[in-house]
Amino acid sequence: MVRLIDPPLNAAPPAPGAVATPSAVQDRRRPGRAEDVSSALLPLLRDPVQCVDTDLDIDTDPLAPARGVVFGLLLSVLVWALVGLGVWLIL
Repeated sequence: MVRLIDPPLNAAPPAPGAVATPSAVQDRRRPGRAEDVSSALLPLLRDPVQCVDTDLDIDTDPLAPARGVVFGLLLSVLVWALVGLGVWLIL
């Protein structure tokens, strides 16, 4: 087992009457953060209890994404067939 030993701090005691200065810690937030804050989002971020109603009365079709994929495949086959026909006619 490895034990980590912290080195002792060699800080000098503060002088009497000295004023503590803030440490020079770099601001880690992204630049321009304060200017990009949307005032419409502040109430949502501060009070998450008032959330959007996600229980909508919309009939969802579980096969709709699959139909979209099939439609995309058929469309791409048609496009590639036209490209192949065009190349075949040119050569």
